[in-house]
Amino acid sequence: MVLSEVLYFLPPAEISSLAETIEARGAPACRIVPVNWLGAADETLDGRKAADLFARRL
Repeated sequence: MVLSEVLYFLPPAEISSLAETIEARGAPACRIVPVNWLGAADETLDGRKAADLFARRL
């Protein structure tokens, strides 16, 4: 599963919810690849922080 350019647009609570849904329905049978811009962004979370939050919730 590729999550391309989506995580940093979501608020932290929605990232957690997405991780829980994916874990319940797909993991550990699937591989998950978050693809994020790692430069500066005008979002609440940058790409690295969003991916880290997602990974911690899995």
